[in-house]
Amino acid sequence: MRTSFDPFPVLITERTLLRQISCNDLEEIYFLRTDEEVMRFTGQAHAASTEEITIYILKHLEMIRDGDGIIWGIQLKGDTKLIGLISFRRFMRDHFRGEVGYGMHPHYCGKRLMHEALGAVIDYGFNHIGLHSIEANVDKNNIASIKLLERNHFIKEAHFKENYYFEGGFIDSVIYSLIDHSKSPEYYATV
Repeated sequence: MRTSFDPFPVLITERTLLRQISCNDLEEIYFLRTDEEVMRFTGQAHAASTEEITIYILKHLEMIRDGDGIIWGIQLKGDTKLIGLISFRRFMRDHFRGEVGYGMHPHYCGKRLMHEALGAVIDYGFNHIGLHSIEANVDKNNIASIKLLERNHFIKEAHFKENYYFEGGFIDSVIYSLIDHSKSPEYYATV
């Protein structure tokens, strides 16, 4: 797998530009990490402060530098304001597998912008990183995310009942995956 992200790979879709995040995005990322609608199905605590977001940004920049994952800020073409995030949060290198995660400002949901961004990230994962499969872990109640994955040809792989404890309750996890069948097993010995 090729997980060197220097120079940072900017991805362009019909309406969006996926770029590296920075501390200049503090306000927008703070909104995404504190908004009830955005955070509803993440199984993660809301950010408590802008200082926590600064640490979040620096941690992700370190993750990118070390090749342990990559996160893109999503913006509309012609605008610098960040409207969402999409990432490969972890790689399972021995298995050529990566986990994708994403979130978008509610104002921009339902416009198929995340569909565009996810398509670009899938292409990058398969054709530049050298992934064989991409997984997404979603809450069973996150219908919008499940529909997004299915529109991008992900299939349901597993449903784990009450396997995740968060804020005093148990949450089901549903795993969706997309497999790249276009490459032979020998290909992966070279990446």
